[in-house]
Amino acid sequence: MFKPPVSFSCIRIHGVKVLKLAKQLAFIQGEGDVKDYADGNTLSGRTTKRSFCSNCGGNLFIKPAGGDIILVHSPAIEGSESWVPKKESHPQDRLAWVKEVAFVTKAKTKLGYLVHLDEVELGCTNWDTADMYGDNEDLVGKWFKYSGKRDKIFLATKFGVTPTGINNAPEYIRSAVEKSLKRLGVDQIDLYYAHRADNNVPIEQTVSEMAKLVKEGKVRYLGLSEVSEAALRRAHAVHPIAALQVEYSPFFLDIEEPKIGLLKACEELGVAVIAYSPLGRGMLTGTYKSNDDIPEDDWRKVVPKFSNENFPNILKLVSTLEGIGKKHNATAGQITLAWLLTRSPSVISIPGTKKIKYLKENLDALSIKLTDEEIKEIKGVADEANTSSEETKVYQGNCLCGRVQFTLAGGPFHYAICNCKNCKQSSGSAFLTYAAFKPEQLSFVEGESDVKDYTDSNTQSGRAIKRSFCSHCGGNLFIKPIGRDLVLVHSTAIEGSESWVPERESFPQDRLTWVKDITLATIPKT
Repeated sequence: MFKPPVSFSCIRIHGVKVLKLAKQLAFIQGEGDVKDYADGNTLSGRTTKRSFCSNCGGNLFIKPAGGDIILVHSPAIEGSESWVPKKESHPQDRLAWVKEVAFVTKAKTKLGYLVHLDEVELGCTNWDTADMYGDNEDLVGKWFKYSGKRDKIFLATKFGVTPTGINNAPEYIRSAVEKSLKRLGVDQIDLYYAHRADNNVPIEQTVSEMAKLVKEGKVRYLGLSEVSEAALRRAHAVHPIAALQVEYSPFFLDIEEPKIGLLKACEELGVAVIAYSPLGRGMLTGTYKSNDDIPEDDWRKVVPKFSNENFPNILKLVSTLEGIGKKHNATAGQITLAWLLTRSPSVISIPGTKKIKYLKENLDALSIKLTDEEIKEIKGVADEANTSSEETKVYQGNCLCGRVQFTLAGGPFHYAICNCKNCKQSSGSAFLTYAAFKPEQLSFVEGESDVKDYTDSNTQSGRAIKRSFCSHCGGNLFIKPIGRDLVLVHSTAIEGSESWVPERESFPQDRLTWVKDITLATIPKT
């Protein structure tokens, strides 16, 4: 079976703007060392740590900006290589960005163009990124150039998720790989994923084009992300699939479900299971005690599985993990990772982190050996946590063939990975499952035009959403989550329905209206 050359899972480089080496940046001890600071620039909304310059004693703030490390200094340091910001939000007399500086602990190290967290020295050499993760490919490419350690890293990246939807067309794949190679500054990508399945392109066609990249030497191995068991087998028949990336944690066990059959299929085919969000999207670390602890602007706030109604299940699972952790002198997160690696020899987890502290903590999970009783205990509590309220149990969707595609049990934020009963093809974009609806509130029609994708121009609605029809007037309806509410986007206002007239110009009333309660037609009226 394919295994990336790593001693532990891997690190997921997702949304990380800057990572720094402890040996290259040393902080002084003292009250001023640890005060938080954030200036008014739009790039620097993150909290940053304070230190002092050994040249002049001025405050220094380490802060990410784009793909570069910047040291924000109160006055410009005489003789240092510095850059004077052009924006007024970074006046020279207040802030300057410098590439080299000496700290009071005498840790004088040239940072160069970029300093990246040295996972290599920690033994974490399997890196996962994607072309849609902001400037992450550029960041990794700069690190390769700076460090000269490209040959030490097993590099995985992805294509297919675009601002306008999923695109796995052959011509797009060709364009995407060339751009990724250029950004990464490499001649070959070790593992290249189709980020999601494209309902408009047969999986065989996608994999056939990807296979050409292997023959051309641009890619070593092929991977898929969030596809059904049947789609995996069809793809594997065209060209060996090395890895399947899916969400997998004690809080999300869909892959183990016999009806879904993904874990079994991966074991049979020799496909590595790359488990993303192995810490339950942060919920299994013990950081959150209720939904109220989740920031208002955090998308997890509106996920039913993370609702206050279901939080007792989360807390029970975390409590179990913490209890077992005490026996091993480990955190709940470490026990979670250790448990996940017992599920199958095929499993490789990719916990994401922005801090060296947590990276080391994740790596230490390798040394934890759980007993059979502990493994069973976690599984039992995990099963209970996955059977929560009715709102999070059943979700329905449709396939492009026009028939009811799946009934999905599990988290509402998950993509569809089930197989169509009619055409046997898989779907990778059941975004409607993100919404918190009850099965009795929505019934999906069966018809050719029922399942076409639609995306409007509003910034909140970049997700692909499924089309159906109203039993009142026959107009198009689009199921879409907005905040905590399920909304049905309707082409015209429905007389007598409870509706809300959008205030934004991007949602003109004569085009879209959101309704809270409606019965969808089994036979669309025209």
